[in-house]
Amino acid sequence: MRSLGSMLGSAAFAIGVAAWMRVGLEAWQHASTPAANDHRVVVRVASMPRIQRRAGGSAAIRVDRARIESPAPADASSWTPPRHAPAAERSWICPDAVVTWRDPNAERIRSWRGDVRDCGTHGPEIGVSIEIDSADVEEAINGFGFHPDEISFRYRTQEEYDLGALQRDRLLDARGVRLNDEVVSPDYPWMLRRGVPTVHAMADRLEEAARRAGATSIRGRACIMAGFVQALAYRENLEASDDPEREQMGVMLPAATLSRASGDCDSKAVLLCSLLNSTQVCDSVLVHTEDHTLVGLGLQMRTGDDSIRAWRREWVLLETTDRWPVGRVARRHVGEQVTVEEPSSLVVRTKR
Repeated sequence: MRSLGSMLGSAAFAIGVAAWMRVGLEAWQHASTPAANDHRVVVRVASMPRIQRRAGGSAAIRVDRARIESPAPADASSWTPPRHAPAAERSWICPDAVVTWRDPNAERIRSWRGDVRDCGTHGPEIGVSIEIDSADVEEAINGFGFHPDEISFRYRTQEEYDLGALQRDRLLDARGVRLNDEVVSPDYPWMLRRGVPTVHAMADRLEEAARRAGATSIRGRACIMAGFVQALAYRENLEASDDPEREQMGVMLPAATLSRASGDCDSKAVLLCSLLNSTQVCDSVLVHTEDHTLVGLGLQMRTGDDSIRAWRREWVLLETTDRWPVGRVARRHVGEQVTVEEPSSLVVRTKR
Protein backbone atom coordinates (compact mmCIF):
# COMPACT_ATOMS: atom_id res chain seq x y z
CA MET A 1 0.00 0.00 0.00
CA ARG A 2 1.34 3.40 -1.10
CA SER A 3 2.24 5.85 1.61
CA LEU A 4 0.23 9.04 2.10
CA GLY A 5 3.29 11.15 1.13
CA SER A 6 3.76 9.49 -2.25
CA MET A 7 0.06 9.89 -3.04
CA LEU A 8 0.12 13.58 -2.24
CA GLY A 9 3.23 14.02 -4.40
CA SER A 10 1.59 12.37 -7.40
CA ALA A 11 -1.50 14.56 -7.05
CA ALA A 12 0.56 17.73 -6.86
CA PHE A 13 2.48 16.74 -9.99
CA ALA A 14 -0.74 16.07 -11.92
CA ILE A 15 -2.20 19.44 -10.89
CA GLY A 16 1.02 21.16 -12.01
CA VAL A 17 0.96 19.49 -15.43
CA ALA A 18 -2.69 20.47 -15.94
CA ALA A 19 -2.00 24.07 -14.95
CA TRP A 20 1.00 24.25 -17.28
CA MET A 21 -1.07 22.89 -20.19
CA ARG A 22 -3.90 25.42 -19.55
CA VAL A 23 -1.51 28.38 -19.39
CA GLY A 24 0.27 27.23 -22.56
CA LEU A 25 -2.99 26.78 -24.45
CA GLU A 26 -4.24 30.24 -23.46
CA ALA A 27 -0.94 31.79 -24.54
CA TRP A 28 -1.12 30.05 -27.94
CA GLN A 29 -4.73 31.15 -28.45
CA HIS A 30 -3.84 34.72 -27.51
CA ALA A 31 -0.95 34.73 -30.00
CA SER A 32 -3.18 33.34 -32.77
CA THR A 33 -6.03 35.87 -32.33
CA PRO A 34 -5.60 39.49 -33.70
CA ALA A 35 -5.73 42.17 -31.12
CA ALA A 36 -8.84 44.29 -30.91
CA ASN A 37 -6.99 47.31 -32.28
CA ASP A 38 -5.18 45.42 -35.10
CA HIS A 39 -6.81 46.98 -38.24
CA ARG A 40 -5.80 44.81 -41.19
CA VAL A 41 -5.92 46.78 -44.53
CA VAL A 42 -7.29 45.28 -47.75
CA VAL A 43 -6.10 46.68 -51.09
CA ARG A 44 -8.98 47.33 -53.49
CA VAL A 45 -9.10 48.39 -57.14
CA ALA A 46 -11.45 51.14 -58.31
CA SER A 47 -14.01 49.72 -60.74
CA MET A 48 -14.07 50.74 -64.41
CA PRO A 49 -16.92 53.19 -65.15
CA ARG A 50 -19.68 52.05 -67.50
CA ILE A 51 -19.57 53.48 -71.05
CA GLN A 52 -22.56 55.43 -72.33
CA ARG A 53 -22.53 56.49 -75.99
CA ARG A 54 -25.25 59.15 -75.79
CA ALA A 55 -28.01 60.26 -73.43
CA GLY A 56 -31.80 60.42 -73.31
CA GLY A 57 -33.72 63.19 -71.62
CA SER A 58 -36.71 65.33 -70.90
CA ALA A 59 -38.27 67.46 -73.64
CA ALA A 60 -40.72 66.44 -76.36
CA ILE A 61 -40.23 67.03 -80.09
CA ARG A 62 -43.10 69.02 -81.56
CA VAL A 63 -43.99 68.63 -85.23
CA ASP A 64 -46.03 70.68 -87.68
CA ARG A 65 -47.45 68.36 -90.35
CA ALA A 66 -47.97 71.07 -92.96
CA ARG A 67 -46.18 70.80 -96.30
CA ILE A 68 -42.52 71.86 -96.44
CA GLU A 69 -41.96 74.83 -98.70
CA SER A 70 -38.89 75.40 -100.91
CA PRO A 71 -36.19 77.73 -99.55
CA ALA A 72 -36.73 81.45 -99.64
CA PRO A 73 -34.94 83.52 -102.36
CA ALA A 74 -31.35 84.47 -101.66
CA ASP A 75 -30.87 87.64 -99.68
CA ALA A 76 -27.55 89.21 -100.67
CA SER A 77 -27.72 91.69 -97.80
CA SER A 78 -27.23 88.86 -95.26
CA TRP A 79 -23.86 87.81 -96.74
CA THR A 80 -20.87 88.28 -94.45
CA PRO A 81 -17.33 87.65 -95.74
CA PRO A 82 -15.05 85.10 -93.97
CA ARG A 83 -13.39 86.49 -90.87
CA HIS A 84 -10.34 84.21 -90.77
CA ALA A 85 -6.87 84.17 -92.29
CA PRO A 86 -6.58 83.03 -95.93
CA ALA A 87 -6.14 79.30 -96.41
CA ALA A 88 -2.79 79.88 -98.13
CA GLU A 89 -1.31 80.91 -94.79
CA ARG A 90 -1.86 77.46 -93.30
CA SER A 91 -0.87 73.88 -94.10
CA TRP A 92 -3.52 71.25 -94.83
CA ILE A 93 -4.13 67.59 -95.46
CA CYS A 94 -6.83 66.06 -97.70
CA PRO A 95 -6.39 68.66 -100.50
CA ASP A 96 -7.77 66.21 -103.09
CA ALA A 97 -10.75 64.96 -101.07
CA VAL A 98 -13.85 66.42 -102.74
CA VAL A 99 -17.36 66.01 -101.37
CA THR A 100 -20.28 66.55 -103.76
CA TRP A 101 -24.02 66.56 -103.08
CA ARG A 102 -27.32 67.90 -104.35
CA ASP A 103 -28.91 70.41 -102.02
CA PRO A 104 -32.08 68.73 -100.67
CA ASN A 105 -33.35 72.10 -99.48
CA ALA A 106 -33.64 73.34 -103.08
CA GLU A 107 -35.93 70.45 -104.08
CA ARG A 108 -39.55 71.12 -104.91
CA ILE A 109 -41.35 68.58 -102.73
CA ARG A 110 -44.85 67.71 -103.92
CA SER A 111 -45.81 65.51 -100.96
CA TRP A 112 -44.56 63.36 -98.07
CA ARG A 113 -45.62 59.77 -97.39
CA GLY A 114 -44.19 59.17 -93.94
CA ASP A 115 -40.41 59.30 -94.44
CA VAL A 116 -40.62 59.17 -98.26
CA ARG A 117 -40.87 62.41 -100.24
CA ASP A 118 -42.14 62.95 -103.76
CA CYS A 119 -39.79 65.44 -105.41
CA GLY A 120 -40.70 67.44 -108.49
CA THR A 121 -37.24 68.91 -109.12
CA HIS A 122 -33.76 68.30 -107.73
CA GLY A 123 -31.41 70.88 -106.29
CA PRO A 124 -28.12 71.92 -107.92
CA GLU A 125 -24.99 69.85 -107.41
CA ILE A 126 -22.44 71.40 -105.03
CA GLY A 127 -18.85 70.32 -104.46
CA VAL A 128 -16.12 71.38 -102.03
CA SER A 129 -12.71 69.98 -101.15
CA ILE A 130 -11.93 69.11 -97.55
CA GLU A 131 -9.26 71.20 -95.87
CA ILE A 132 -8.00 70.60 -92.37
CA ASP A 133 -4.72 71.15 -90.51
CA SER A 134 -2.81 67.92 -89.87
CA ALA A 135 -1.83 69.15 -86.39
CA ASP A 136 -5.52 69.55 -85.51
CA VAL A 137 -6.19 65.99 -86.68
CA GLU A 138 -3.34 64.66 -84.54
CA GLU A 139 -4.71 66.48 -81.49
CA ALA A 140 -8.22 65.21 -82.20
CA ILE A 141 -6.94 61.63 -82.21
CA ASN A 142 -4.57 61.71 -79.24
CA GLY A 143 -6.13 64.40 -77.05
CA PHE A 144 -9.61 62.87 -76.76
CA GLY A 145 -10.75 59.82 -74.80
CA PHE A 146 -8.80 57.66 -72.37
CA HIS A 147 -7.03 54.35 -71.87
CA PRO A 148 -8.38 52.12 -69.05
CA ASP A 149 -4.93 51.97 -67.45
CA GLU A 150 -4.95 55.76 -67.11
CA ILE A 151 -8.00 55.87 -64.87
CA SER A 152 -7.63 52.66 -62.83
CA PHE A 153 -6.06 52.98 -59.39
CA ARG A 154 -5.56 51.00 -56.19
CA TYR A 155 -6.51 52.25 -52.76
CA ARG A 156 -6.48 51.04 -49.15
CA THR A 157 -8.12 53.87 -47.25
CA GLN A 158 -10.86 56.38 -47.93
CA GLU A 159 -8.24 59.12 -48.22
CA GLU A 160 -6.37 57.18 -50.91
CA TYR A 161 -9.62 56.57 -52.79
CA ASP A 162 -10.55 60.26 -52.70
CA LEU A 163 -7.14 61.25 -54.05
CA GLY A 164 -7.24 58.65 -56.83
CA ALA A 165 -10.78 59.63 -57.80
CA LEU A 166 -9.79 63.30 -57.96
CA GLN A 167 -6.85 62.55 -60.26
CA ARG A 168 -9.07 60.34 -62.45
CA ASP A 169 -11.77 63.02 -62.69
CA ARG A 170 -9.25 65.68 -63.68
CA LEU A 171 -7.82 63.49 -66.43
CA LEU A 172 -11.26 62.68 -67.84
CA ASP A 173 -12.28 66.32 -67.69
CA ALA A 174 -9.18 67.29 -69.71
CA ARG A 175 -9.87 64.57 -72.30
CA GLY A 176 -13.50 65.43 -73.12
CA VAL A 177 -15.16 62.75 -70.98
CA ARG A 178 -18.07 63.20 -68.60
CA LEU A 179 -18.22 61.06 -65.45
CA ASN A 180 -21.55 60.88 -63.65
CA ASP A 181 -22.53 58.15 -61.16
CA GLU A 182 -19.73 55.87 -62.41
CA VAL A 183 -20.89 56.27 -66.03
CA VAL A 184 -18.64 57.91 -68.64
CA SER A 185 -20.02 59.60 -71.77
CA PRO A 186 -18.82 62.18 -74.35
CA ASP A 187 -18.53 65.74 -73.06
CA TYR A 188 -20.17 67.48 -76.02
CA PRO A 189 -19.60 71.08 -74.83
CA TRP A 190 -15.89 70.26 -74.49
CA MET A 191 -15.91 68.80 -78.02
CA LEU A 192 -17.47 71.98 -79.43
CA ARG A 193 -14.95 74.23 -77.69
CA ARG A 194 -12.14 72.14 -79.14
CA GLY A 195 -13.79 71.71 -82.53
CA VAL A 196 -14.72 75.24 -83.56
CA PRO A 197 -11.13 76.58 -83.97
CA THR A 198 -10.17 73.58 -86.14
CA VAL A 199 -12.86 74.05 -88.83
CA HIS A 200 -12.39 77.73 -89.75
CA ALA A 201 -10.97 77.01 -93.21
CA MET A 202 -13.62 74.39 -93.98
CA ALA A 203 -16.36 76.79 -92.88
CA ASP A 204 -14.89 79.48 -95.15
CA ARG A 205 -14.97 77.07 -98.10
CA LEU A 206 -18.62 76.23 -97.43
CA GLU A 207 -19.48 79.92 -97.18
CA GLU A 208 -17.92 80.42 -100.63
CA ALA A 209 -19.90 77.45 -101.96
CA ALA A 210 -23.10 78.93 -100.56
CA ARG A 211 -22.35 82.26 -102.20
CA ARG A 212 -21.72 80.62 -105.59
CA ALA A 213 -25.03 78.74 -105.26
CA GLY A 214 -26.86 81.98 -104.44
CA ALA A 215 -27.74 80.73 -100.94
CA THR A 216 -26.74 83.89 -99.08
CA SER A 217 -29.63 84.09 -96.60
CA ILE A 218 -29.02 82.77 -93.09
CA ARG A 219 -31.13 79.71 -93.72
CA GLY A 220 -29.55 79.14 -97.13
CA ARG A 221 -26.03 79.22 -95.72
CA ALA A 222 -27.03 76.83 -92.91
CA CYS A 223 -28.56 74.51 -95.51
CA ILE A 224 -25.29 74.35 -97.50
CA MET A 225 -23.30 73.45 -94.39
CA ALA A 226 -25.91 70.87 -93.42
CA GLY A 227 -25.82 69.33 -96.91
CA PHE A 228 -22.04 68.98 -96.74
CA VAL A 229 -22.20 67.16 -93.39
CA GLN A 230 -25.01 64.91 -94.64
CA ALA A 231 -22.90 64.00 -97.69
CA LEU A 232 -20.11 62.58 -95.51
CA ALA A 233 -20.27 58.81 -95.25
CA TYR A 234 -22.16 57.40 -92.26
CA ARG A 235 -20.25 54.88 -90.16
CA GLU A 236 -21.66 53.88 -86.80
CA ASN A 237 -19.47 54.22 -83.69
CA LEU A 238 -16.43 55.17 -85.76
CA GLU A 239 -13.46 56.26 -83.63
CA ALA A 240 -10.34 58.18 -84.64
CA SER A 241 -7.80 56.19 -82.64
CA ASP A 242 -6.33 52.98 -84.06
CA ASP A 243 -5.58 51.75 -80.52
CA PRO A 244 -8.26 49.13 -79.69
CA GLU A 245 -7.74 49.76 -75.97
CA ARG A 246 -8.36 53.51 -76.18
CA GLU A 247 -11.94 54.44 -75.32
CA GLN A 248 -13.43 57.29 -77.37
CA MET A 249 -17.07 56.32 -76.77
CA GLY A 250 -17.87 55.90 -80.46
CA VAL A 251 -17.59 59.59 -81.34
CA MET A 252 -14.95 61.83 -82.98
CA LEU A 253 -13.88 65.45 -82.78
CA PRO A 254 -14.64 67.60 -85.88
CA ALA A 255 -11.06 67.53 -87.21
CA ALA A 256 -11.05 63.72 -87.16
CA THR A 257 -14.48 63.54 -88.80
CA LEU A 258 -13.27 65.81 -91.61
CA SER A 259 -10.03 63.88 -92.09
CA ARG A 260 -11.97 60.62 -92.50
CA ALA A 261 -14.85 62.22 -94.43
CA SER A 262 -17.19 60.04 -92.37
CA GLY A 263 -18.74 59.66 -88.93
CA ASP A 264 -21.81 58.57 -86.99
CA CYS A 265 -24.75 60.72 -85.93
CA ASP A 266 -23.19 62.57 -83.00
CA SER A 267 -19.78 62.99 -84.69
CA LYS A 268 -21.48 64.61 -87.69
CA ALA A 269 -23.76 66.67 -85.43
CA VAL A 270 -20.79 68.07 -83.48
CA LEU A 271 -19.06 68.87 -86.79
CA LEU A 272 -22.10 70.77 -88.10
CA CYS A 273 -22.49 72.80 -84.89
CA SER A 274 -18.77 73.67 -85.07
CA LEU A 275 -19.04 74.79 -88.70
CA LEU A 276 -22.10 76.94 -88.01
CA ASN A 277 -20.44 78.60 -85.02
CA SER A 278 -17.14 79.14 -86.82
CA THR A 279 -18.59 81.79 -89.14
CA GLN A 280 -21.54 82.57 -86.86
CA VAL A 281 -24.16 81.52 -89.40
CA CYS A 282 -26.69 80.65 -86.70
CA ASP A 283 -26.88 79.21 -83.21
CA SER A 284 -27.38 75.47 -82.78
CA VAL A 285 -27.93 72.72 -80.20
CA LEU A 286 -27.30 68.99 -80.02
CA VAL A 287 -30.51 67.01 -79.48
CA HIS A 288 -30.11 63.47 -78.11
CA THR A 289 -32.88 60.89 -78.37
CA GLU A 290 -32.52 57.49 -76.71
CA ASP A 291 -30.42 56.10 -79.59
CA HIS A 292 -29.74 59.00 -81.96
CA THR A 293 -28.47 62.58 -82.18
CA LEU A 294 -30.09 65.41 -84.15
CA VAL A 295 -29.21 69.09 -84.53
CA GLY A 296 -31.46 72.02 -83.65
CA LEU A 297 -30.90 75.20 -85.67
CA GLY A 298 -31.68 78.69 -84.42
CA LEU A 299 -33.52 79.68 -87.61
CA GLN A 300 -36.79 81.48 -88.20
CA MET A 301 -39.57 78.90 -88.17
CA ARG A 302 -41.38 78.01 -91.39
CA THR A 303 -44.61 76.15 -91.91
CA GLY A 304 -43.80 72.45 -91.94
CA ASP A 305 -40.67 72.61 -89.78
CA ASP A 306 -40.18 69.89 -87.18
CA SER A 307 -39.04 71.70 -84.07
CA ILE A 308 -38.32 71.54 -80.37
CA ARG A 309 -38.57 74.20 -77.68
CA ALA A 310 -35.60 74.32 -75.30
CA TRP A 311 -33.49 76.99 -73.65
CA ARG A 312 -36.45 79.40 -73.96
CA ARG A 313 -36.59 79.35 -77.74
CA GLU A 314 -37.62 77.31 -80.77
CA TRP A 315 -35.11 75.17 -82.69
CA VAL A 316 -35.62 73.86 -86.22
CA LEU A 317 -34.59 70.19 -86.33
CA LEU A 318 -32.15 68.62 -88.78
CA GLU A 319 -31.06 65.04 -89.53
CA THR A 320 -27.30 64.86 -90.25
CA THR A 321 -26.96 61.20 -91.28
CA ASP A 322 -29.12 61.22 -94.42
CA ARG A 323 -30.11 63.57 -97.23
CA TRP A 324 -33.02 65.32 -95.50
CA PRO A 325 -34.06 68.98 -95.87
CA VAL A 326 -33.69 71.31 -92.91
CA GLY A 327 -36.81 71.07 -90.73
CA ARG A 328 -37.65 67.41 -91.35
CA VAL A 329 -36.75 64.38 -89.22
CA ALA A 330 -37.89 60.76 -89.28
CA ARG A 331 -41.48 60.24 -88.07
CA ARG A 332 -40.31 57.80 -85.41
CA HIS A 333 -38.80 60.74 -83.50
CA VAL A 334 -42.02 62.73 -83.30
CA GLY A 335 -43.10 62.98 -79.65
CA GLU A 336 -39.91 61.28 -78.44
CA GLN A 337 -38.28 62.40 -75.20
CA VAL A 338 -34.89 64.01 -75.76
CA THR A 339 -31.99 65.78 -74.04
CA VAL A 340 -30.91 69.15 -75.45
CA GLU A 341 -27.35 70.35 -74.86
CA GLU A 342 -26.56 74.00 -74.21
CA PRO A 343 -26.62 76.28 -77.29
CA SER A 344 -23.28 76.32 -79.10
CA SER A 345 -22.97 80.10 -78.76
CA LEU A 346 -23.10 79.77 -74.97
CA VAL A 347 -20.80 76.75 -74.92
CA VAL A 348 -18.03 78.33 -76.99
CA ARG A 349 -18.05 81.51 -74.90
CA THR A 350 -17.72 79.50 -71.69
CA LYS A 351 -14.20 78.65 -70.52
CA ARG A 352 -13.74 75.58 -68.36
